[in-house]
Amino acid sequence: MGSHRLERLRHDLQTVLPSAITPSTVFSGLLGATLQQRGIFSNNGVNVVSTAIGSIVAGAIRMALA
Repeated sequence: MGSHRLERLRHDLQTVLPSAITPSTVFSGLLGATLQQRGIFSNNGVNVVSTAIGSIVAGAIRMALA
């Protein structure tokens, strides 16, 4: 792996990953407090949706920084 690729990976881990975790945890709490409490989503459903949202946010941030 080249030096440039390692530097890019380090940058991504320092910027994109934390930026994606925050919305994922916020949406997890929001979905859990609303839809899970009403029986619309199970805990697994909340986890899947919040992980997907975190992934979408991470991808958008990564594309914006590219």
